[in-house]
Parts: sequence; C-alpha cells; structure tokens
Amino acid sequence: MAIPFEAFLPYAIMVGMFGVSSVGLVVVKRLKNEGKHPRYNLDVWDRQMMDRDRRLTGSLRGQTDNPVAPPEFSVNSEWKVEFLIFNTSLLSGPMFMANIAISKQLSKRQM
Repeated sequence: MAIPFEAFLPYAIMVGMFGVSSVGLVVVKRLKNEGKHPRYNLDVWDRQMMDRDRRLTGSLRGQTDNPVAPPEFSVNSEWKVEFLIFNTSLLSGPMFMANIAISKQLSKRQM
C-alpha cells in the first residue's frame, strides 16, 4: 500500500525548518566568537584575561603577541571607575576634599 506524498510534505517542511534554525544558530555562535569555538566553564581568571584582551585588541576573543602594550592601555582601566562607584556615598559627605586628594594621588601614580 502506497503512502501519498501529500502526507510527507508537512514532515519535510518541519525537518527543513529545524535544519535551517540549527544552521542559523551555529552561524550566529560562530560570528559572535569570531569563528572560534565557544568557551565553557569560565572562571574569574578567564574572565579577567578576556577583559584584558578586549581592552588591548577591542575584541573578547582577540589576542596580541606584542610584548609592549600600546600607550592607550595605561589609562584604560576599570579601577578608576570602581573607585568612583564604591565611594559615591563619600563624595557627598565631609570627606569630599579627602576623596579629591586621593583621586589626584591615584591619577599621579598611573601617569
């Protein structure tokens, strides 16, 4: 007994759409990771190195073999932002002038 081809059309469409969506997902992952395999089980050190690579090269997955950092990297740090975020409550109190002096000292050290 033959099965009519009209019964296979919905299944072919479903299988085709699963295939298109899975290929699309693979392409999007590859584009996000710049053609490299995705990273799994990232710890604090890996995230810190990825952030450093992003600040050096402009990309999370990009790496450089240049032993000397570019001059822009000396002022490209999250520590200044972290200092301001954690000490915003002190900026409104009587310690305002002391915080300004501390921030000036920190900026002199980094130059």
